[in-house]
Amino acid sequence: GGWFTVSTVIGPIMVYFDRFMLSYVLGAKSVAFYTAPSELVVRMLSLPSAVGRTLFARLSNTPKGNEHIIYWLGMASLGLMTTIIAGPLFVFAEPLLVLWLGEAFRGESAKVFQILLIGFVINAIAQIPFANLQAKGQAKLIAILHCVETIPYLILLYILTSKYGLIGVAWSWTLRILADTLILLYFNKLRGGLYE
Repeated sequence: GGWFTVSTVIGPIMVYFDRFMLSYVLGAKSVAFYTAPSELVVRMLSLPSAVGRTLFARLSNTPKGNEHIIYWLGMASLGLMTTIIAGPLFVFAEPLLVLWLGEAFRGESAKVFQILLIGFVINAIAQIPFANLQAKGQAKLIAILHCVETIPYLILLYILTSKYGLIGVAWSWTLRILADTLILLYFNKLRGGLYE
């Protein structure tokens, strides 16, 4: 329970580190041009997160040897579902942001939105290996991963924000999500009980 709490506290905090870094490096006025598309993506994450929580219960109670079907089917389904949602948003990012928030959000904010949408799809896929590790009692492993990746993420965030501004912040978030997903997939291979 304690390790699960560490993970559920650190994870959401890392989601919002980007705004603090952006404000620190580029000033508060640039935060709005990042926050609007970022908030939309963060709100969209509640859908794959809900599916992951639902599958957590299923993965916990599935007889040993059968969980791999739920695992792979869950990842494929979430990947496909979120790609279907994110695809049109990616293609029409600029007109949608301009329609929603006005001309000031043309250009760089639209590119930020597109980059974050890539992270959204990757994060959706990560919900299944995350849920499976939790279901197999590996909460400590996930909590340690979140603790360990915090400092490298802050360094990457600072470097990319300083060099590329809003685009750098978006890529930092998406690259962290990608690294997190790849590590979770690897941990599932080692400890997730899928290959025994």
